[in-house]
Amino acid sequence: DNIFYLKSFRGVYEYVTSKYIFTSSSSLWQIKSPFQIQFGLWHGIPLKTILCMGESGIKATRQAGNINMRFATSNLTKALLSASFDYNAMKIKITGQPRTDCLLKDEKKLNEFLDIKNNRYKKVVLYMPTYRSGYRDKKDGKTISGDNIFRFNTYHHEKFINFLKENDILFLMKLHPYEEKVYKDLVKGDNLFMVSHNDLLKKKLDIHELLDGVDALITDYSSIYFDYLLLDKQIIFAPTDKDIYERERGFNLQPYDFWTPGAKVYSQEALEEALLCEDMYIQERKAVRDIIHTYQDNNSCERVYSAVKQYF
Repeated sequence: DNIFYLKSFRGVYEYVTSKYIFTSSSSLWQIKSPFQIQFGLWHGIPLKTILCMGESGIKATRQAGNINMRFATSNLTKALLSASFDYNAMKIKITGQPRTDCLLKDEKKLNEFLDIKNNRYKKVVLYMPTYRSGYRDKKDGKTISGDNIFRFNTYHHEKFINFLKENDILFLMKLHPYEEKVYKDLVKGDNLFMVSHNDLLKKKLDIHELLDGVDALITDYSSIYFDYLLLDKQIIFAPTDKDIYERERGFNLQPYDFWTPGAKVYSQEALEEALLCEDMYIQERKAVRDIIHTYQDNNSCERVYSAVKQYF
């Protein structure tokens, strides 16, 4: 495979001599020659404020000008990206995001990743909260304290593990790499598994490739749920520090309850109940999905290619 670590001599060489650059973050904006063409995929739909839309008013004009074309999932997300990056909306194409194509291909890579047999568990749940603190002095909302991974006022980890066992639930945690190192010791028994960054890298997988094997997603403000909407499966929200997070970080989309179509849980008991209850938010999910995703298929890569081939 022609894959090179960017922070290596070969990686830097390949980057500066490449003609076309596709990036999903902002780390490479500042390094681009006039002869290179750069496409910005970005890595999530901004429910929470970023860059120009944030309270700090960070400007991204210089770096954003390096991007020749960006891609969005709908007119709404196009407007959000344009405002967030102070970027010409006419250069943003509505194509869908390539990362979501694998969600709808029914490849079922989760069992292979976990090395488990089909139907071993009645329900597979993924917990994927947004990242709070530790990177570049980042601090948004409450950090995880002790074993309280949900930031509830009271939480009993052993009780939660027993709940998972009694109900044949496999609980997956995907935390930020900085956090997973601290909380790896919370994984006990066969019902709680940490999806680590390194394990995904070793098996050359992206977290999106595992989502079609997940029956329910638990999050708070992570943009992963916008992608998960395409699967039309249960989503549970644990916004236990919403007031603090809204004050310190802020949301692009309001009201929060409308844009987050799923049960809101603020206690361990409420979470356990939601995991056992029938999914009651099908229509609410459809309403948000139809606004966020103009295309709801697995052809986003083809649409992106059609948009960029004019440069080839």
